[in-house]
Amino acid sequence: MIVVLFLVHPDIAKIMFSSFNCIKVDENYRMKDNVRSICYQGEHLFFMSAVAFPSIGVWVLGIPLFAFFVLYKNKRVINLMG
Repeated sequence: MIVVLFLVHPDIAKIMFSSFNCIKVDENYRMKDNVRSICYQGEHLFFMSAVAFPSIGVWVLGIPLFAFFVLYKNKRVINLMG
């Protein structure tokens, strides 16, 4: 299970951090991947607040912390095996 989580971890992190990738077009900042969407307003602001920030907390930070706690919890068994 931990291996699968680490396999999807980079892709999920890349997708979540891409929502902050804005470029200046004329007078507005727009998403680099979707220039029709204006950054930090309306739908983009909702997506950042409701999806991107929580996902970064859960996936980007949560997966490594989960793996650390699993390894730490089982450190005696791991030491016996090694």
